Amino acid sequence: MSLQIETTLHVGEVGKRFLVQVYDVNESTGLREAINISGATTKELLLEPAGETVAVAYPLTFLNDGTDGLAYYDTEAGDLSAAGDWRGQGHVVGPTYDWWGEKVSFPVETVLQTA
Repeated sequence: MSLQIETTLHVGEVGKRFLVQVYDVNESTGLREAINISGATTKELLLEPAGETVAVAYPLTFLNDGTDGLAYYDTEAGDLSAAGDWRGQGHVVGPTYDWWGEKVSFPVETVLQTA
């Protein structure tokens, strides 16, 4: 499972997309193959703000219908509350699985202020 961030993030930004891709690697070809997560009962993105030790869970939405293994979260007001080094991790639970993605570190930058 991978977590992708579309661009540089800044404190207070709204509408920035985190994309979670659930896949398996084909041992013969070495290529990623999407895993169908349409039956998932829990789909969440955990974000751990800079300087914190407890993550906050945000609900993921299927990008399409889940059969392609893709789900996303778009930031809302208050989500990116502090500058610094953050961590994120995807988590998907279904009838026969409970999968965690790798932890991904990413910076959240400050913005310039005007007088």
